[in-house]
Amino acid sequence: SADMSYQDILITAMKREEKSHDLYTRLAAEYKDENVQNLFKKLASEEAKHKLHFETIYDNEILKED
Repeated sequence: SADMSYQDILITAMKREEKSHDLYTRLAAEYKDENVQNLFKKLASEEAKHKLHFETIYDNEILKED
């Protein structure tokens, strides 16, 4: 929302990336087709990279300030 701080936005982004990662991981486990599994695993991996990106920003910009 418009009243969120930069820190709140980063935390929200990290949580959303984690939820997306969990979703894709669960979907990969539900399908027997190897191509579909690999697609969801790749998507899960991308979400993990996104979360790490936001965590790095958080560490460098938010924790450094505190």
